[in-house]
Amino acid sequence: MEDKKSLKLVGDYKIDKAEELRGLLLKAYEEPGDLLVNVRQVQEVDVACLQVFCSAHRTYLKAGRILAFDGPLEEEFKRSVQEAGFSREKGCTLNRTRTCLWVRESDHE
Repeated sequence: MEDKKSLKLVGDYKIDKAEELRGLLLKAYEEPGDLLVNVRQVQEVDVACLQVFCSAHRTYLKAGRILAFDGPLEEEFKRSVQEAGFSREKGCTLNRTRTCLWVRESDHE
């Protein structure tokens, strides 16, 4: 990612923060370039915020841009993804760049 921005999230991201998360991602999208999201300090995440991430990722892909997590995911975050049913073996049809947020890390290599 040449022209990239970074967004660091801290704390819990549950339904009460879904709109805030959407706003942060939308604000980042309004600027040109790709986006790396650091979720290493996110303790808990629920399906509402996972859906916001997924929607933002698809929006970036449609624009020919990339939204990705910055570095490996913490175990708690990965567990939340799996428990919510978001963990995948391959990405959606838009995932031509192999950057699906929910594909197991070993599949990104």
